Amino acid sequence: MNNELRITPSVVVRDFFQDLFGGLPQGDMTAIDRYMTPDVQAIVNGTTSPELIQIMTWAGKHVGADAVKNFFIERMSRTVEILDVGTHEIIEQGTSAAFFGTLRIRARRTGAVIESEYALRIRIRDGRISEYHIFENTYHIAASFRVAGAWEVETAEGLREVPRRAEDLR
Repeated sequence: MNNELRITPSVVVRDFFQDLFGGLPQGDMTAIDRYMTPDVQAIVNGTTSPELIQIMTWAGKHVGADAVKNFFIERMSRTVEILDVGTHEIIEQGTSAAFFGTLRIRARRTGAVIESEYALRIRIRDGRISEYHIFENTYHIAASFRVAGAWEVETAEGLREVPRRAEDLR
């Protein structure tokens, strides 16, 4: 009989975020060393779109603990303040888990506060996070940084302008 305590992915992720968010305001990234493998792969939105990266500098793939630290402290937290992360559902299977929830952020420069859905898929290896793949509502987040102008878009209905609606961002 195996008496070894099995660490579930949801426990690892819960402890990681608790430590990370506790240290983030001071720039303390030791949670990454404790809860992530040295070769961790963190993917944000799964894209390397040049346009998106100009707006959301933390998007794309970050490989290794140092790159992930840079992602959290230099790229993401300098642009947005995480106000709340709520998890509504967790699905676990073996060493993988999917988290679904809502996050609230404030764009540091504009002050716009938004609430956006997220999905996070993680894998653990030897009790630590080896893969971290988060999907966010990129349009909603990007809109929180917009300070002027409209977006001109081409849809099935034709060319149209999407004006900035400040009331949608508060």
